[in-house]
Amino acid sequence: QRRPSAQPSCEQVQKPAHGSRKPTGAHEAAAIYRQACLNMGIDILDPLPSFGRCIEFCDAPLDSTKQCYAVAEAIRACTPRQLSLTNALLTDMGAERIIQAAIMGGRLEKLHISGSFLHY
Repeated sequence: QRRPSAQPSCEQVQKPAHGSRKPTGAHEAAAIYRQACLNMGIDILDPLPSFGRCIEFCDAPLDSTKQCYAVAEAIRACTPRQLSLTNALLTDMGAERIIQAAIMGGRLEKLHISGSFLHY
């Protein structure tokens, strides 16, 4: 008997929410971030990022793909309206995951990237 995969299918990852999913609160999104860090065996950022309607990472140490993936999990949960990445040195895969999580939430109105390799 075949066991279901723990990985989401492409349709689950690519399908936007279109407002059908209620965004989680900042505390719940932070808990999701902390759990993702524990699951991946990485340190939790200090200070803890603020996950809400407007998320800003300025000079944040998001230099590992795993850290970006943990942040993306929280962003996916809170479905922000604005995301700003300023002077955040991101890995390509990590940046893709964070941006995709923000866009696929279906509520993103503003995306700002500056001071990193991705802003060119």
